[in-house]
Amino acid sequence: MNDKGYITGITILLIIIPLIILLLLMINVNQEITNTTTNKLESNEITEVTTDLNNNMEQITQKTLSETIITVITSKKQVPNSKELLIENLQKNVNDKTIQYSINDIKLNCTINDIKPSDNPFKLKIIYTIISQKSNHENPIINTKETQEITITNNEYPIIDPLPYLKTDIRYDQEKFIEYDDNLMHYLQERNIANFEVYFNSVSPNIIKKCSYQPYTTHIHNNNTTLINCLENKYYHQSSDGACILCRLEGKATCSHYGIECFIQPKINNSINNSPTSIDHVIFNDSMYNGDKIIFNQENNSFLYLDNGHRQKYGY
Repeated sequence: MNDKGYITGITILLIIIPLIILLLLMINVNQEITNTTTNKLESNEITEVTTDLNNNMEQITQKTLSETIITVITSKKQVPNSKELLIENLQKNVNDKTIQYSINDIKLNCTINDIKPSDNPFKLKIIYTIISQKSNHENPIINTKETQEITITNNEYPIIDPLPYLKTDIRYDQEKFIEYDDNLMHYLQERNIANFEVYFNSVSPNIIKKCSYQPYTTHIHNNNTTLINCLENKYYHQSSDGACILCRLEGKATCSHYGIECFIQPKINNSINNSPTSIDHVIFNDSMYNGDKIIFNQENNSFLYLDNGHRQKYGY
């Protein structure tokens, strides 16, 4: 080969080598773009799954609470630790939900850390941790601790008040109100409560529903029609003395948390002017106290017994 051939060969090499290097760089850049795009898509998919679970947590909790209460009241056995029982049952239902996401090759783990009474007694505070990632990748991964305030008033999964069932011999009924027949009367009689007979055939709410009449002092308004509507709708009210839903599952009428209360309405007309106060946490508490008769509907002689504190609370 002459000098001209060597020069030509070297020139070709000088042209080819940069092209090869450029091609390798382009392949590497393209691979990085592909990896970035894949990671972004996977991250978006995991975020969507995590968001979906968060959005479903309220319904899962309501279903769990409703089922747990029905199990407790049908067994007629109060729960020693309602928080532990609810955490256990909620964890099972959440696990059933997270399994559904595995079909998309997503590994999702949700741990229920705690369940607490809320400052709003018609809600529960749920604290949980979600860890999610694609099953065949170490990254991306989402690890987040969430807190939700879950309402306990729901039409799809009605929340039954367990307290009357745990305190008396009444049996579970899906009606919106409880008819005690002679059960509440016997409950009071066994405790040597005077004038126990006024609560024969009394009624009270069955499903927890928040009273829509605010403030509570307006119950006396419009010639007592607000109170009448409240009783007909079987509403519950916020109470600093009544038990929260967790403590009601344990058979407690009062507790240290901000709770709820409802009226227990006598139905049999009588001439007794002073009797146990017609509030559930008073009647089902060991420290019971009396109230004076208030006739709020003259047409049918409907009445309640209210102590001074509850008279003021509801506008009387």
